[in-house]
Amino acid sequence: SAVMNATSNWWGTATQTNLAALLSGNVSYSPFLTYEPLLTPALGTSNGVTQVGGASVILQLACRTAVSMRLSEDFTFSGVFFSPYANYDVFALSAGGGTKHIFAQFRSITGQTNTPVELDVNYVTAGPVIQSFNLANGETLNRPLTVTGSATAALGMQDIEFYLDGVGLATNSGGSFSYYFDIRNLSDAIHQVELLARDTVGNFATLQSDVII
Repeated sequence: SAVMNATSNWWGTATQTNLAALLSGNVSYSPFLTYEPLLTPALGTSNGVTQVGGASVILQLACRTAVSMRLSEDFTFSGVFFSPYANYDVFALSAGGGTKHIFAQFRSITGQTNTPVELDVNYVTAGPVIQSFNLANGETLNRPLTVTGSATAALGMQDIEFYLDGVGLATNSGGSFSYYFDIRNLSDAIHQVELLARDTVGNFATLQSDVII
């Protein structure tokens, strides 16, 4: 006998007579929506990381009543058309490093669109920076020694590698390096030593020195 309050709902029709025919009992349905609303529109990266080193990013999208969507770094979506809705999409970032503002807009089956949701991504284009390497160019080595080095990267360090005349001798994970360099079996000559620093997305930096043995 109580009144069921069901106002402001979408019933699948914009015509009141069609809606009334669907209901029975004491139901209050006016006013009712004449369009299907967009429910829970959301946007994020697939792994939750918003600092990236690649030219594209995998996006995760959510909107329970969307049938199409569009993505852009332009809030007005100028020249960007709607495509079928998907939970994941690969989005190409604009050229140049820095903060990228990505917008997503969804559309329901009745043509309703939401206020664009925004995701900010920091596109890092700079690679690692070698902070130290204890073998100086032109240095003379007379005995075994410990080679040390360090590097930093905005996206985190993968490893540091040490080369002698183009041949890899040692690899240390992370941003610091230490290796016991035994020169006793090397020929008396000028040799090239190189430190290579690699970040977590594959960018790398090198520092070379010619040493005399």
